[in-house]
Amino acid sequence: MDQQSSQHAPSYHVPRLPVVSVEHPFIIKNVDKAIEMLGGLPGINALVRDDTRDTRATLYLRPHDPLCKPIIAKNIMTNDFVLKLTVPKRTGLKRKRGTSGSFQESPQGHSCLPTSPAPESTALAAEDTNCMLRRLRDNIKAYKIQPVGSIYQTHRFRGIPDFVYSTTNSTFMKKMKENILTFEYEKLKNFKFDMSKGPQLNTDLIPPPRWSHITVPFNYLYLQNPGAKPTVDPLGNVTLKNDQVAPPAQNQAVLCDTQKVPSGPADDLPPIASLEPAMKRLVDQARLLLEERPIWTRRALRNRLSEADWNIIGSNAARYIYQYVGYLWASGPWRDAIVKFNVDPREDPKYRVYQTMMFIIEPAPRKPKARGVQSGGSHRTKFRGKESHIFDGKSITLDGKVWQVCDITDPQLASILSTSNLRDECHVFGDGWFRNGTWAKAKMIMKSKLRCILDGSLPSDEDYTRLIAIVPDSIDDANRHRIYYAKNSAPAWEIQLLSHVRNAAKKSEVDELTRTGPVDIVGRMGFGADPDGNGYPDTDEDEDEDEEDENDHGGEGGDENENENEDDEDGDDDGDNDDEGDDDDDDDDDDSSSDASSGRDTDLDAEVDSYVQELDKAGLPAG
Repeated sequence: MDQQSSQHAPSYHVPRLPVVSVEHPFIIKNVDKAIEMLGGLPGINALVRDDTRDTRATLYLRPHDPLCKPIIAKNIMTNDFVLKLTVPKRTGLKRKRGTSGSFQESPQGHSCLPTSPAPESTALAAEDTNCMLRRLRDNIKAYKIQPVGSIYQTHRFRGIPDFVYSTTNSTFMKKMKENILTFEYEKLKNFKFDMSKGPQLNTDLIPPPRWSHITVPFNYLYLQNPGAKPTVDPLGNVTLKNDQVAPPAQNQAVLCDTQKVPSGPADDLPPIASLEPAMKRLVDQARLLLEERPIWTRRALRNRLSEADWNIIGSNAARYIYQYVGYLWASGPWRDAIVKFNVDPREDPKYRVYQTMMFIIEPAPRKPKARGVQSGGSHRTKFRGKESHIFDGKSITLDGKVWQVCDITDPQLASILSTSNLRDECHVFGDGWFRNGTWAKAKMIMKSKLRCILDGSLPSDEDYTRLIAIVPDSIDDANRHRIYYAKNSAPAWEIQLLSHVRNAAKKSEVDELTRTGPVDIVGRMGFGADPDGNGYPDTDEDEDEDEEDENDHGGEGGDENENENEDDEDGDDDGDNDDEGDDDDDDDDDDSSSDASSGRDTDLDAEVDSYVQELDKAGLPAG
């Protein structure tokens, strides 16, 4: 039994004495200062007294500076224990190995014992590490081990300190430290604010609560970018060039009021012959298509190009193709369209069929369905197709947000846009060659149909017949008061849609007025007497009728992209300037609250306020 027990390592009983460990991030040479950095004895007692996981040790690099933010430790749960080792002390005396003579003092005078008594605060620091290891090696069987307790919490400092606001030259902080931070009542009465007026030298600014938001050190490694290669320029200078960055595209985007359109590609473009074969073929195809039709949206042009070549070069290379074949409009009636070089659509009304309409397409949230249940289908398609740029009034493809007039095959919209009642001059900031009434009702009806399709319903042409009949091709001050429904003759969604049409036409008129100089608002609008009983309600019983939520026919969704930076309409990262110029927001001046219930006078007041606001934005005085 004794022989079997001697073959095993000795076992010890660990007392149930909880011990909290704090890993100090510095080399301890002065124990008192190390304790002071941890908050002193009160801070250490708090760690032991509160043994929850929420307790964290704090380390102050400058304990006496109140503006020095502490480093917060991480409280890690551990399963360690503390051992007490008792080792015989070395006297420093030596004797020759193999002899039995007496020990004598070393001739080198080296000793592990301190020559003078060390202060109590530095007792641990006085022990030489090398001597301790040597004592353990020399007394393999003479030392004793005694377990002291279990370490169940360890506080480790892994963060980096924040910057410290220096108050060395601050007069205010000096007075604070001398009179307030001493917590002496007599000195507190000596603290006074400087009540002098005017700017003062060395004025103190309140520092932010934290200077740096980074609390964890980051290993930068400081390695060279693997894509940067040293190159030698023609002058013999060695420079670094990143060969992994694609060259910038040089698509020429012009504003709607540009005097002259580009006549050819940029001079510094690489020759077409130097392009890779697939891209060269796409450039040639795009040129032929622009000869056939001078203005395209990027989505329509891509649908007509070879899909096999697109798969070779990737869809992100589209920007490098467009720069060779035409320029782009950044704003105006042909916004986001690619136009053949040296073709200005503002000069001939035949280009009206290529005007663009832009909308925000927000897919309706999908409803979760049970496994194995087939969907009932939707009136919209989900994937890109060769006809995705066509709008037939029944389905849409969510790969773009721009449509051209010639690509709108919906019979009702096509009938509206086929009018011969055109402007004498192109309205370059919005309506193009169409009258404001024609363009406004076409956009609002298409917007409403888009919303219906996105909501999963199929729009009906009969729902918009009455609106088309009541809205003329041209809306001005003389006929605006007649573009209203009779009381209780139309649903709320149709009343609000008609309001959007008036607002869209009115915005176009305001754009023209603000460019011609100061105007007489009341005179231009032609305010007259209220035609009581002529279809305009003058009672208060239905004042909230127009504030009801729209049904599937409402014009709330599918909003045009007006005053925000938009991505490219075909999903290609073309790097073009698509966020400038005139926008098509027709819902900013919402006077729907006057359509069905607020009365003729309230509606006219709303229109006056809208006109004045527009002129104020343009910096023009109202008459």
